[in-house]
Amino acid sequence: MRLNLNLHSALPQGINLDDEPLACCRYPFLRPSPLYGLNVLTVSADKPAKIWEISVDGNGKVKKTLTCPGSGGVDCMLIGCLWQLDYLVTVSLGGTIFLFSANDLDKEPLALSGHIKNVNSLAVLKSDPKIILTASYDGLMVKWIQGIGYCGRLERKVNSQIKCFAAVERDIVSSAFDNKIWRVSLHGDQCRDEDCIDICNQPKDLSLAIFSPDLALVSIETGVVLLHGATVLSTTNLGFPVTACTIVLDGTEAIVGSQDGKLHVYSITSDTLKEEAVLEKHRGQSPSSATLQMFPCLHQQILTENLLSGTVLPKR
Repeated sequence: MRLNLNLHSALPQGINLDDEPLACCRYPFLRPSPLYGLNVLTVSADKPAKIWEISVDGNGKVKKTLTCPGSGGVDCMLIGCLWQLDYLVTVSLGGTIFLFSANDLDKEPLALSGHIKNVNSLAVLKSDPKIILTASYDGLMVKWIQGIGYCGRLERKVNSQIKCFAAVERDIVSSAFDNKIWRVSLHGDQCRDEDCIDICNQPKDLSLAIFSPDLALVSIETGVVLLHGATVLSTTNLGFPVTACTIVLDGTEAIVGSQDGKLHVYSITSDTLKEEAVLEKHRGQSPSSATLQMFPCLHQQILTENLLSGTVLPKR
């Protein structure tokens, strides 16, 4: 490809870069550097970023190839670049920005990215509390490390939408806007052993037993579904509109919230739920998320679970 430039008097009017299909080209400005001079940064959709050394006769030779981390899929295609002072910036189709140091091109680039859509689920790994997993309804799952920030996307074979999800150790369970529950095993940044469970009802909420992550409780319109791995143990009609659910650490008890503000406490034996108590102190909700964060129970009781005794205690 012949690239016509008139960016600097020291540059020729035309530069030959072989047959390179370019998506973007940038020349360094404003500040001297060992790399500055007759050098050009380019990116293309099917190749890494490249720094070209331009000779006086207008021919370009690759001086350095910059590799951007990623899976190599469509989202990793490079569509833009910038050479700003001592930094080289590339932008991928998936919205990830990689920041290279012009003074140390062998240094791993800093990745700047995140969710394009609103985050609707979050989980902290018990085995490493510094690792945070987030998900958005478009199906994107991202790993973050406290003190570092963005640490890459979790690659899944099936990029289904995500309504809610929970994670314990390497087990991740998620639900979408259909009747399916997805259970995957996390290995580094890869999701493997993906199992799909059709529960014949649209999930509203889900919870994992931390000490027994194979056991999951999923709330549906008027009941709950108990799962063990990829198997449906039972589907229980509770007779009231369900809004939320949680299962205790060892999987022996569950709490289910109803639309009328009541909390129903159940014991779990094998695949059977037995109602043990009904708490009726939730008479309303905080008027906004800010109030909810600062004053969790402005006009409600705080409900805490005593994990040692297995009882739920109301507290002022």
